[in-house]
Amino acid sequence: MYRPSCWSRNVRLFDYTYPAVILVMASILVLSTGNRCRSQENAQITGSRNRDPVIAECLSGGHKAASEGNFDEALRTFNACVEKHPNSAEAHFFLGMAYLQKEDIDKATGALKKAVQMDPNNLDAVATLGKVYSLDKQKLSLARELLERVLSFAPLKDDVRFALARVYELSGEKQKCLKEFQTIFVNEVRYGIYHFEFAKILIMDGEKNEARNHLDKALALAPDFEPAKRLRESLDKGSKGSGKPTEE
Repeated sequence: MYRPSCWSRNVRLFDYTYPAVILVMASILVLSTGNRCRSQENAQITGSRNRDPVIAECLSGGHKAASEGNFDEALRTFNACVEKHPNSAEAHFFLGMAYLQKEDIDKATGALKKAVQMDPNNLDAVATLGKVYSLDKQKLSLARELLERVLSFAPLKDDVRFALARVYELSGEKQKCLKEFQTIFVNEVRYGIYHFEFAKILIMDGEKNEARNHLDKALALAPDFEPAKRLRESLDKGSKGSGKPTEE
C-alpha cells in the first residue's frame, strides 16, 4: 500500500534498486486520483492556472481506469491523449507516471522529460524526473540539479529531500546527506499539531484511548508541546478535557 511521504522500512536504506519500486507505488496514487498533490510552495510557482477542460476530459478515462486497477487501459488512454494533445505537459506527465507503474523506466523518463521541457514550473514532473534520474549512477548530477531546484521552491517536500539525501550519499557526500535527513526530522515536528487537534476531536467522540495514542505521537514529534502534555495528563487523571479546538 502506498503511504504518502513514507518510504519502505523493510529494506536497506540505500539499496540501489528499491526506489524504483517506490516510484511505481507512488505513481498508482497519482494516476488513480489525477491529483498531483501540489503543496502551497508548488502552487506559488505553477500559479493558479485553470486546467484545459478538453485535456482534463481526455485524461479522466485514464484516471478512472487506474482507480479500478486497470493500468494497461490507463496507459493506453494516456498514450491516446498525448497523441491528441502532443503539446500538453500534463498529458506527458501522466503518461510518464503510467510508464513508471509498468516499470518501464526508459519510456517514463522520455515522457517526463517532455513534460518538464513543456512546463519547467511543474514541480511534480521535475521532482519525479529527478527521482528517476537518481536510479542511474551516471545521472546523479542531473538528479541533484532537479531535486535541488524543487526544494528551492518547495522546501517542505520531504519526499524530494529524502531523494536528494540519497543522491548525496551515492555521490559520496555524507555530510550533505546527513544534513538533509536532519532537516527532514526537524520538519516532522509540524505534524505534532495535527495529532493534537485530532486527539481533541477523538475525545469529543469519546475515543479516549485512540486520543491518547495521537497525543503520544504529538509528543514524540514535539516533546515540549505543552498543550499536548496537559491534555495527556488530564486523560490520565480521568478528565475528558475541553476537547475544543484551540489556536495554540
